[in-house]
Amino acid sequence: MAHRRCFIPCVTLVALSFYANLVLAQASDAAIDELMRKSGIAHLLDGFASQVEEGFASALAEDPQVGALLGGAERELRESAREVFASHLLTADMQQTLAQHLSTEQADETIAWLDSPLGQRITALENASTTTAYAEGLAAYAANLADQPPAQRRLALLGQLDQAANVSESSVQIVLHMQLALALAVAETLPEQERPTAAQLLQQLESERPAIEQQLRQYSLLSLLFTYRDVADDELEQYIGFLMSPPGAAYQAAALRGLDVTLTRAVRRWGNDIGRILNTASQRSST
Repeated sequence: MAHRRCFIPCVTLVALSFYANLVLAQASDAAIDELMRKSGIAHLLDGFASQVEEGFASALAEDPQVGALLGGAERELRESAREVFASHLLTADMQQTLAQHLSTEQADETIAWLDSPLGQRITALENASTTTAYAEGLAAYAANLADQPPAQRRLALLGQLDQAANVSESSVQIVLHMQLALALAVAETLPEQERPTAAQLLQQLESERPAIEQQLRQYSLLSLLFTYRDVADDELEQYIGFLMSPPGAAYQAAALRGLDVTLTRAVRRWGNDIGRILNTASQRSST
């Protein structure tokens, strides 16, 4: 899966593939477990709670007003994040989605590719993209990019990779779905007279879509350049070829759908907790 077999790094659903998979033998639990481990999905989900906590801590450090608004509920919110984004919960949702959308043959062929030397190398590179060292290296790489611009052929190949793996579009969809789920969940905890409607929340998010798309597309290109900087052009072509093959396309679509469903569900659970925790904190401060 391209760049975090998604990080990070959406839903890329091909309807005909979806319905075709329903009549094929579904992949076994053992095959799904192996696929998640060898693709790097398990690695991503194992560290997701920590990433949420780190992001929460960064937000508090960057803007002291955020802490003031939380009314002393920071510890409870962090504990909630650890529980809601626990790897066993995320893994269960992801396994279910992959099993529903991948046949035995598709899973086996994907695992075979992941077992190849290039497949193993790419997974290792994508796993590294969740580390603090990666973030620091990416910042340094971006600072020097103007002085060492990539070749046009490289940019063209990465554009093909982005399209084949649906990196940019999937990122936009996942972010929007997660934001909507969080907003809806928090809104449900508000008094009825203060509660925005789903239509109002959706309208607000859609107004933010252009800015989100621009930001994520820029980040996707930079991240692809940095993540695969040591992968030769001919190796990238092999990777693109796999992603465009029937098993590769089926796997990528299932993985992106799984991430979308898994993270959106988790964010909605956290949103419910956030609303409840903040309401309790507000009641404490008013007494």
